Amino acid sequence: LNPPNGTTIVWQKAHSAADVKGDFVSNLFVQNCTKILLGVGQWDASKPTQFATYRSEVARVIQEVKEINNKRSEDQGRAQFYIWNVHYNPIGDEIGACPFKDGRMPPIVDRYNSINEELCNEYDVPFVDTRVVMSPVWDRASDWCHYRDESSVREGQFIMAKLFGLF
Repeated sequence: LNPPNGTTIVWQKAHSAADVKGDFVSNLFVQNCTKILLGVGQWDASKPTQFATYRSEVARVIQEVKEINNKRSEDQGRAQFYIWNVHYNPIGDEIGACPFKDGRMPPIVDRYNSINEELCNEYDVPFVDTRVVMSPVWDRASDWCHYRDESSVREGQFIMAKLFGLF
């Protein structure tokens, strides 16, 4: 998977929306990122974080990014900000337990995604929805969690196309 020429990809790890604050957000701008793709919800769903709490945390992140972005000068340039959907996880021992020990099952993940979509509409942030690529193969991860096969390559291509305006 090769990004367009002149593109540098910087990855910053955050387990949950609550982890994305202060220095985490400002560091994205120190690195002069021109595109920021926020992908949270996976770890939030595993606990699961209450929906209202998740909503307020993601809204806070959007507000922080927009505030810093709006303060940037013409010379610094503004970053384009996107939010990525949350994936289902296969129903294994912890997700399928009764009571469940991990909330990354379709009904809970669907609610996290609807919160993300609602916030994207409310704050005018593009929603990168890869479910068209990943939903048909949501239960194929060999470790029941991480897609390390052709499906992740296809998802990456889809994301790049979305971020770089190919559709």
